[in-house]
Amino acid sequence: MRAALMATFYDRFLQRAEHRFLGNWRAATLTHARGCCLEIGAGTGLNLPRYPAATEQIILSEPDAAMRRELGKKMHGAQHPSRIVDWR
Repeated sequence: MRAALMATFYDRFLQRAEHRFLGNWRAATLTHARGCCLEIGAGTGLNLPRYPAATEQIILSEPDAAMRRELGKKMHGAQHPSRIVDWR
């Protein structure tokens, strides 16, 4: 129950930090992403809109089921073909 609650409010909780510095940090970190990328610990998918145009596909791995549900909701609007891999 706690994990589901955290996943539901995670993006809102980080909203101010995303606006102030995390968004820029995420974009800078992904600047050189190319081709097929594997993101381990994708969380709720806050990185998805930050992948550059040179990214052809994103494979997302997230161990927490509640975070994976939130991540799945964002994949419909993703700019790049993406899929979630359940590694368990």
